[in-house]
Amino acid sequence: MSETELDSDKDPYGHPRIPLRGLYDVNSCNLRRQWAEKFANCTLDQVGAWWPNQGSDDACSCLKLKGNIENPIGLAKVPVGLVGPLLVRGKNVAGYILCPFATTEGALVASATRGASALMRSGGVFVSTEDHVMTRAPSFTFANAKEAELFWTWLRDKLDDLRLQVRQYSQHAELVSLSPQRFGRTLVVQFKYCTRDAAGQNMVTGATSHLCKWLLGKAEKDMEGVRVVRFLIESNLSCDKKLAMLNLVQTRGVHVQAEAWVPESVLQSVLKVDSTSLLDTYQHFIHSSFRAGTIGFNTNASNIIAAVFIATGQDVASVVESATCQLILAPASKEEIEQAMRNAGVEHPASCGTEEGGGVYACLVMPSLIVGTVGGGTGLATQKECLRLMGCHGTGDVGRLAEIIVGFALALELSTLASICGGQFASAHEKLGRNRPQNGLKDSHIGPELFTGLMGEGWTFVRHTPFTVGGVPSNPTQKSAMFLLP
Repeated sequence: MSETELDSDKDPYGHPRIPLRGLYDVNSCNLRRQWAEKFANCTLDQVGAWWPNQGSDDACSCLKLKGNIENPIGLAKVPVGLVGPLLVRGKNVAGYILCPFATTEGALVASATRGASALMRSGGVFVSTEDHVMTRAPSFTFANAKEAELFWTWLRDKLDDLRLQVRQYSQHAELVSLSPQRFGRTLVVQFKYCTRDAAGQNMVTGATSHLCKWLLGKAEKDMEGVRVVRFLIESNLSCDKKLAMLNLVQTRGVHVQAEAWVPESVLQSVLKVDSTSLLDTYQHFIHSSFRAGTIGFNTNASNIIAAVFIATGQDVASVVESATCQLILAPASKEEIEQAMRNAGVEHPASCGTEEGGGVYACLVMPSLIVGTVGGGTGLATQKECLRLMGCHGTGDVGRLAEIIVGFALALELSTLASICGGQFASAHEKLGRNRPQNGLKDSHIGPELFTGLMGEGWTFVRHTPFTVGGVPSNPTQKSAMFLLP
């Protein structure tokens, strides 16, 4: 397609539109980006820098982007920081884990790593997965409430038939249950599925659409006098990518939790607070959160969820419901701490400082963590690598990923709350979270112009060879210069 043809691509009303729609080969993607540069009068060189080994395998090919994005023009490169290690003890994961955070927020990685250190010195974090479902909630509207009630009475006896229909549609989705909500003449039905290792939003949308077409056709034959006057594939009761109380009191995604018993000595030496002050700060947060009307309670769980979601190819918009969680802190006695240590396999609890007294019990409950280890963006090159860093890429690993996320989330919760309690929150962000311009001497400044300007007109520059600036080589080789009088 020539440049003239690109520029002349218009919709039926004469408005410009993005060219080469639906094409994913690298040449079409590059032409589309060049069109955008001309359209916006800017350069997109960094955006247009594809994978270094573009096309070498499926994960590094523009063709792989089909199903993840439309009209691709390049890649957004987000820094990835390493958090941990964290000692995680659960059903799906046991051992020391590193976690990749894709973020541009300074202090986040450092804070989560500090929290991980505190939990490791406390015997580790105990994690568990309790449920895994994905929902879709279509609505059926009838002439009156009586017809809606009759339809539900008929529908609830069709669960086995619906499960058979799902198996014919998908090899991975499994219908778990149906749950009704009636609003006058409208019936909303929550279809709950197990989606195995996929997050499953698209999977359950397709499965529910297939089921409802089958239901509507069968109801028309079986139920004389009952007619669906309007059908919607989603009523909004699924609360898909929305902040809602429903995502806290029931599961949409993976229901997972983490708990730890942190001794007084670890609180003081690592987190720089004592248990009394930390629990008092927690109570202040609870009161203010209640006044603000927050749903659930946490310090900043969305930070880690967003960072890990970006790194591992999850649906970032699902941070909303995934971060709807509950942080619980309570005083813990010396006996409770020592018992937790023994459960963690610590033979001598006193070695962790339990002789100084009790500490705190900490728990983070995430009822609706929406993650997958297959499908979506998990097959792209960098996302696949980040999942492999945690041992979570492929089938059978969604529970492991969920347990790792909640474990690191608890680490960040404790570190952030402690930094506010101990007065380090502002100073930490001042030190690590501000992107100040670097105005010092740079390698590019060193050359004939610099030395000639410094020495004045009476000197003639002869040569430029290696020497050291401030004890740190400004290049792999050092630099030096020599001047002679005329």
